[in-house]
Amino acid sequence: MSSVCLNRCIEAMSTGDTILKDRIHRVAETVPMCTARAELAALDSPRLKEMAAVCAKVCDDCEKECRKHEKHHVECRKRADSCAGVIAERKKLTAA
Repeated sequence: MSSVCLNRCIEAMSTGDTILKDRIHRVAETVPMCTARAELAALDSPRLKEMAAVCAKVCDDCEKECRKHEKHHVECRKRADSCAGVIAERKKLTAA
């Protein structure tokens, strides 16, 4: 999903449409954060809860930016929904 989202932003910007400029930055931030969180989960790291909390904040920023465009771009809605899912999972993890 991230690749589709990033490609959509790049395509729009290549035509001079800069409305998704902020979105591309938020999406680009979430990719390494979520990858790191997944790696720490796989390792059963004692720092997983801390990383999950930071990751949720990054995903919250991404979700907010994507929601601005969700009525015009299906990719934005899907990405925002994905971020909301990560945030919900983080809440489960830190509640445990």
